[in-house]
Amino acid sequence: MRTEDIVWADWFMVVKVPVVKVEVGDQLLFFTPTRRVESLGELYSVLRKDVWRIIRVRSIFEASFSEEVRLFEYLAGEELPVEARVLSAECGWRGVRERARHLPVLFKVVLHDAFWDRRREVEARGVLELYSTRAEVRVVPSPGVLGYREEVVVNGREFVRVRGLFTALDEYEPFTPKDDELERELALPAPAGGLPAPKIRRRRRMGTLSGYMDLAFFLREEASRAAGSSGEV
Repeated sequence: MRTEDIVWADWFMVVKVPVVKVEVGDQLLFFTPTRRVESLGELYSVLRKDVWRIIRVRSIFEASFSEEVRLFEYLAGEELPVEARVLSAECGWRGVRERARHLPVLFKVVLHDAFWDRRREVEARGVLELYSTRAEVRVVPSPGVLGYREEVVVNGREFVRVRGLFTALDEYEPFTPKDDELERELALPAPAGGLPAPKIRRRRRMGTLSGYMDLAFFLREEASRAAGSSGEV
């Protein structure tokens, strides 16, 4: 461990959410249990907002969608092949303790071709998995960013979250896998750092002569705050 690293033990909740990839010829559609998404950044933004509602469901979660697509090769008049595959998006939150459980998710996607006025329905089934464990949270300066990075290793997989030095401490922002296979599946670049976080007011006692916060002090305060606030939710 580097001497500047700050480490403490905390509860860490991991959620594995099914994501359905529908291929209609060369058209790609991706669906979470609540919304259609078009990029990795949008996927985690959706999970940040919706995962808490999903995990409270006590029976099968039904995800229904209707999308306009091209079901035929118009020149040849041939129907395009339709395939559906269930992927898994994994993310986590520190300082959260939830009981482990599995939630079945049923996806129903109606594909509509307006030109031919034809429809096809695609069904897929997945499982949302949830568990909490104790893990070490490591806080280190983030290269190239005025801020720091939080790192957690759970079952051999590293989750990270980048925090700007002058941004709000949003505990609902998820940790995401360091090497995310979904980035290749979606074939779209993920926005760096996810959604922009709102600004916060600087505190006078954390200022320096240059007008910037002292990073080491900031990291120590964040670690102390997190260690003191961890517990059951």
